[in-house]
Amino acid sequence: MPEFKSVFYRQEVTFMILGGTCTRNCRFCAVDKAKGCVLPVDPSEADNVALAVKKLGLKYVVVTSVTRDDLIDGGAGQFARVINAVYGVNHLIKNRGFNTGFSG
Repeated sequence: MPEFKSVFYRQEVTFMILGGTCTRNCRFCAVDKAKGCVLPVDPSEADNVALAVKKLGLKYVVVTSVTRDDLIDGGAGQFARVINAVYGVNHLIKNRGFNTGFSG
């Protein structure tokens, strides 16, 4: 759930992509850990994030994700799709991506 004060006053949101289940077991993290298989990547995720950016009139977006060691590229392709879709609806938006190191 976004922190609404940031959304409406500063027009910024953080989006966590690639699902809600992590494939690593870091002790410091509160994200759910995979106990078997994880859901496939949502093919409409990039478009959904871009639509939210447009509807909310955001000026600044942070894109982060769970770790997806089960994916060949670690999720790098999905990061690229999301960021490109966001720029497609607002080419002036400021964006920061926090990736998981992509299997590193």
